[in-house]
This record gives sequence, structure tokens and C-alpha cells, in this order.
Amino acid sequence: MPKAKPSPLPPSGNGLWMQVEAAIRPLEPWEQPSWRPIPDDRMVCFGEKSRGGLLVPRWVGVYSPLDTPALPADFMRLFGRGKLPRDPRVLEFYRRYGPVSQSKTLKDSPVWLSRLSTRARSQLSAEARQGLCEPLWWVAEEARRMWLCYELYRSLLQEDLPSVRALLGEVPQGEDVRGTRLSPIGISLLTAEAEPRPGGRRRAGSAALERPAERVSAQVPGRPLTDEECCRWGWRLLADRLTAAQEQSSVNWLVDEEEGRYRLVKGRRFRDLVVAMYLQLGEMMDRGELYRTCRGCGGPFWPARGKQRFCDPRCGDAYRQRRFYRRSRTADS
Repeated sequence: MPKAKPSPLPPSGNGLWMQVEAAIRPLEPWEQPSWRPIPDDRMVCFGEKSRGGLLVPRWVGVYSPLDTPALPADFMRLFGRGKLPRDPRVLEFYRRYGPVSQSKTLKDSPVWLSRLSTRARSQLSAEARQGLCEPLWWVAEEARRMWLCYELYRSLLQEDLPSVRALLGEVPQGEDVRGTRLSPIGISLLTAEAEPRPGGRRRAGSAALERPAERVSAQVPGRPLTDEECCRWGWRLLADRLTAAQEQSSVNWLVDEEEGRYRLVKGRRFRDLVVAMYLQLGEMMDRGELYRTCRGCGGPFWPARGKQRFCDPRCGDAYRQRRFYRRSRTADS
């Protein structure tokens, strides 16, 4: 009996996102928070005035982020690994994928405004308050958080416990891990004293308190995490991060019609592009998959071809040039 042909995949009902034509200008003094772990003085603007005088996004197209598997990898590779790209690469990203922080409904304030003081927010332009521009220091912070999550997932999946310990850090002696905290500068462990001291007393300031491990006195020696603690708290951090993104999305049902036949199509809506990328990562982690690693820059990428080794042709050219000059110097010596 011949095998039945697989039925074609139903059209996606996932939410759409806008691609924009962006421009870059310097940051104003009030657009910078008091502390930035990733310094950058560029603001990406993608708004313009309509014929009626209203500020609107400068759209150039639409696409479905949840049906674009290369999006999280490109975002982490460009913005999450320390050195930020130059202006042409930034504008290319926005033209291909659109803004990162803008709310899809255009009603909510951009997330990055919460990092500014009340006085600074009162000095912002209408373009910033409406979410039609975003600073690259905030984009880099979000990309760095996502990059740390992906590196933690990759290490856990490959059972590389030394790398997991390096990402999570040490625990003070006599303390138990109670939670984790993710920031652009790294992963912090929240700890509390494990057991009462003789006489039923705990060390001062540690009773039922959870605090970052690095805040414990420097005189308290640290201990490495056990294998069980690495796995438990590493996976729990990922679960909490993906759950937070899931709570900012919703299921979307659409009616599809094809040749006079109707059916329901299930998709997802999301608040902003960061949520959409975490949803993508969650689906990938659920399947136990990994991105491919570029031989040139070491960053993650989604291969367009089966034997693709570099994330971008420019990265491949730079890698071959470095290898050529390295061989030339070796031959001369």
C-alpha cells in the first residue's frame, strides 16, 4: 500500500511585525540612565510625520517573527556579545526585523523609559514617548540577557557543567541557593543561610533573606555549585524567563479559506519583538535544538543551507583573509 503524502502545513496565524526604515542620531543627555552596563550613545529613530501632522512609524514591510527562526540568532549575535555593530549593520537589522521595544498596539510606553528618572522622562520628545525611537544601550542589554540564556541552555543541553558553573558563579559557604536573577552583566544567585547556628541563631542579616551571593561579606569563602544545583537552578532560570514571555503573549485564532473550505488556524500574538524572540527560543528549547556556531565570529546563526559554515558572507570573507595572513606570517618566519 503506497504511503500517503504528507498534507501541506496550514498557513500560520502568528502575529505580524513591521519592518522600518530607520535613522541614527546621537543620544540627548536626558535619554541616558545614570548607570549603563553597555555604553553606547546612539538612538535609532523610525518615525515620521504623516500628512495630517501625526507621528507614525516609517513602515517598509511586514513579516511574521514567529515564522522567522533566524531572528533570535541574528539579534544575539549582533547586539549581545559585547561589541556593538556599526551604523550600516544596525540599519540593516531594523529594515529586516523592525523595532525591538515598541509595543504592537502603540498604546503602551516603551520598556526602556522605565530606566530613566521622572525628570528625564518629562524632557523626552514626542517621538520617544510614542515609542518611535529606542537607544542602542537598551537593545544591547536585552540582547545580552538573551545571549546569557542561550549560553546557559547550550551548556545544560550538552551537559557542560563547568560552563554552567562559570555562568552561575559561586555560593558562600553555609548558604543555600534560593533563586536566580538575570541582568545584562551576568546571572546572580540569591542565597540565604542554610541552617541555624548552635543556639538557634542565624548569622545577622541572613534570617529568611534572599540576596545576591556577591553581597555576602568578602570574608565568607565561596563554594562551587554541585551538579544537582547547576541543573536545577539553570533550568529553573530558563523556565522563569520563558514563562514571563509566555505571559505577555496570547493565542490567536483565525479563519482560513482555501478553495471554498474553511478551517481554524492557531497562532500567537505578542507584545513586542523581545517577547516574540523568547517564544522562538522556547520552541527551540522544547525540541532540544541548537543554533549553528559560525566558524568566523563564533556567534549563533540559523543556516539557510545544509553545509553553511558562516553566519554571513562578509564574516566568511574576513575569516579567510585572517587565515591567509596568518599563514603568510608563518611562512615568512
